[in-house]
Amino acid sequence: MYIIAYVINLLLFACITWAQPNYQIEGLYAFYNNTDGINWNWKPGEGKQWNFNNNSTPCNYIALERWQGITCSLSDTGNLTLSNITGIDLQVFGLDGEIPSDIQLISTLERLNLKGNKVGGTIPSIISNLTNFVDLGLQTNNIISPLPYLGRTLLHLNIGENKLSGTFPTVLGQSTQITELQMFHNMFPGPFPDVFMYMPGLKNLEIGDCNFTGTLPSYLSTLPMLSKLDIVQNNLTGSIPIEFGSLTRMKVLFLSLNQFTGTFPTFVFDMSILEYLDLGNNKLNGTIPNEIGSLSRLEQFVMDLNSFTGTLPTSLCTMSNLVIISVSGNQLNGTIPINIGNTSADLFMLNMGENRLTGSLPSSLFNGRSHHLKILAITDNILTGTFPDYVESGMILSLLDIAKNYFTGTIPHSIAKLAHLTGLELRENSFSGTFPESYCGLELFDLVLDSNVMTGILPTCLGAMPDLHVFSAKENYLQGSIPDSIGDARSLRTLVLSSNYITGNLATTVNMPSVLETLDVSKNEITGPLPLYMFQFEYLQAFVATGNCMSGSIDASVCDAPSLRSLVLTGLHASPACSEVYAFGAYTYTALGGGVPSCLFAMTTLRSLYLSGNGLSGTLADVSTNSILQNISLSFNRLSGTIPDSWQTRASSMRSLDFAFNRFSGTLDKVTFDSD
Repeated sequence: MYIIAYVINLLLFACITWAQPNYQIEGLYAFYNNTDGINWNWKPGEGKQWNFNNNSTPCNYIALERWQGITCSLSDTGNLTLSNITGIDLQVFGLDGEIPSDIQLISTLERLNLKGNKVGGTIPSIISNLTNFVDLGLQTNNIISPLPYLGRTLLHLNIGENKLSGTFPTVLGQSTQITELQMFHNMFPGPFPDVFMYMPGLKNLEIGDCNFTGTLPSYLSTLPMLSKLDIVQNNLTGSIPIEFGSLTRMKVLFLSLNQFTGTFPTFVFDMSILEYLDLGNNKLNGTIPNEIGSLSRLEQFVMDLNSFTGTLPTSLCTMSNLVIISVSGNQLNGTIPINIGNTSADLFMLNMGENRLTGSLPSSLFNGRSHHLKILAITDNILTGTFPDYVESGMILSLLDIAKNYFTGTIPHSIAKLAHLTGLELRENSFSGTFPESYCGLELFDLVLDSNVMTGILPTCLGAMPDLHVFSAKENYLQGSIPDSIGDARSLRTLVLSSNYITGNLATTVNMPSVLETLDVSKNEITGPLPLYMFQFEYLQAFVATGNCMSGSIDASVCDAPSLRSLVLTGLHASPACSEVYAFGAYTYTALGGGVPSCLFAMTTLRSLYLSGNGLSGTLADVSTNSILQNISLSFNRLSGTIPDSWQTRASSMRSLDFAFNRFSGTLDKVTFDSD
């Protein structure tokens, strides 16, 4: 079909007499056909589609009459003609193919931007013949090596997120006028290249995620115009060259996700106009100097996942332009500066998690200047005390994570004043009291209250939280049944209530939301049979009900669950509230009715099956070749007969298989074991 369309277009094209030079139309036409132009994604309201079947021209004073993606300039006579085409900008247009060498026919072309398409192959070397060409943007395509010489006039090259590989293209060193070079997310294993020393006007260098190894060369400090250096996610080692202090025009310094060693690079204090500093995920140590406050223009300060010690610099509280402070995953100690909430009116994120911070939570975080704070994460520290009683109602905080600390007192009701909150993490503290019904008025997506000392019952208002995706309150002291109103929580995907004292009958008294993906009600006192209606849910992936007071049998209808990956029903009647007889101190032998449904071994989604300690009887069915089971436990039951050959031959390829403490007979002559 495409070949016929191409031939028809070619015949029509040959019959047209153009007022403008045909060779430029030929260049556009070759580009159109080489990149599957017939299937481009045209943008409504952004000009005309390219049309080679009439006398329309790409250039026009009226934007809507101009061909999409085409820019033009006036000719010497003041007329817009084809000879004035200076740019092609077709970002995310659905291009698929290669750039043709006939692109050179558009001799006045200055800019070509094809970001976000499926352009592949190599860049035609003939592009270096375009004497006015200054800007090539090919980010997020499928361009492969080798990279050709691109001419001496080139100023901007963005070829990030492609499929370039092998040795870094030294030919770039011949394009000495380059000021912006972006080649991130390609694959150039080997030492950091030296070609950049031949680009004295280089301002912006972005070469992250290119698999460079070795040390970072000091010659970069001789590039006087350099204002942005982004080399994140490589494998660079050694110290950061002290000579970088001479880069006084530096505004953006991103060196994260490498293996740099040494102490905090104090040379950055010479970069007086520095705005963004990211040294996260390296192997830096020592303290963070209080002189950081001298960088008055700093907006982003990221030191995550290093080994910094000492206290958090109090000078951070004086930096009025800070938007992001992130120092998680270090060994910082001491208290949080009392005025940290007065740092900046524009502070957006404050992340101090996974350190050794002590003391209480400063009240300035909730009633200070930082009204634009959206992310506050202080998880996994040694903070104590109660949550501040007063919270400024004008705050726009969307994520509050104070998990894994030593906070006490009642579950903080003041949090309900955070009207924009969508994520709340209070797990692994010592908060007590009942669930605040005022939380139901928040537009929460995630609410995690695990491992506290909450008491009381779950409120019926949980069903009035239409945006709630995750609710987890495991390892508390909650009682009563799950409110039937939970079925009104139409967005709820994950419900975890394990290790409480929940009662009730899931099959008859609770209407779970049909979009549920994970339900974990293990280690409670739930009674009645399995809620078989839930196994009709389209998205259910995990059902966990271990250690309850349930009865009945495991019905074959559980196999109807189309997405089920994990079924954990160990000791369905093994809760201390209802069991008396234990086998080896682990599982009750209070028998459920029936056996193991054979259809479980034919499910094409199920990966983990745990049915131990249920007193199940009968024989073991064959496992289907279509089954993807990797973990199975049927121990402490009353299964009998022989273990089928299909299980024996499959055993060595599974992660875990436990058939212990049953009544099987026969031999295991088909079982094979790895020599390891």
